[in-house]
Amino acid sequence: MGYICRFKLLCLLLAVFAWQPASAEVGVDFKSDANWNLYLGGFLATTSTTVRVDSSNGKIGTTIKGEEELAWSDRETSPLVGASYRFHKNHKLMFSYWSIRRKGQQNLTTSIDVGDNTYNFGTTIDSSFTTDIYRLTYEYNFYHSKDESVGFLGGLHITNFKFAIRAVGNSGTTAETEAKAVAPLPTLGLSWSYRIADDWYTSAWFQGLALEYDQYKGKMLNASISTTYQAFDNVAFSAGLVSFDLNLVSSDASARGEFDYEYTGPFVSVHTLF
Repeated sequence: MGYICRFKLLCLLLAVFAWQPASAEVGVDFKSDANWNLYLGGFLATTSTTVRVDSSNGKIGTTIKGEEELAWSDRETSPLVGASYRFHKNHKLMFSYWSIRRKGQQNLTTSIDVGDNTYNFGTTIDSSFTTDIYRLTYEYNFYHSKDESVGFLGGLHITNFKFAIRAVGNSGTTAETEAKAVAPLPTLGLSWSYRIADDWYTSAWFQGLALEYDQYKGKMLNASISTTYQAFDNVAFSAGLVSFDLNLVSSDASARGEFDYEYTGPFVSVHTLF
């Protein structure tokens, strides 16, 4: 498929998905007309992770479902921090960070190939999967009224992940494989915010993109919907749902293979406004 066709398809997908229910950023101006919004919170993620690490000579590795085959928990709590700055009525910058860290120990029920190593049936292995996610977004509100705003989102979504697996054999020798990569994906999307009542707001946003560059091919979808209550002029509370889906195919020497990572779950946060 040519680049023009890919771009047209991407635009169509964004148009179709952008208005589905989609963090804690509130587009409508708070009652206090605050420009800065700093927030801290956490969320409970239900995860699904698939990992495949290929060998250095090009041999395809075993596709592994982390929650089922490596005893990773499929429910994890994660801190959530972020900030937004509205420097004009219709222009805002947003930053957020969250992280999920999982590990497990498992006796293998089948042999698996991971990188240049083979881990045999019955081997006890330790494994871990760490993700750090950074989101930097510019928002332009092309529609803005007293109680409602609709905006265009453009930005950068950076996912830093590390996968490690280790086994100790009967002779005491150790086999270990590690794969790590940083996936910086530009994103496009839409946002919507509405003032429900004097101190209550609801917000939704969607961002996503599919891109192939250098040694990586990836696609990312990120969406959230939330409700915010402004209890005081400078304090607000939010609760909502967030969803994230990343697929990355890599030929980089530090992470050859394919990584598919999904999570969804509720979050809460507290905001400081000034």
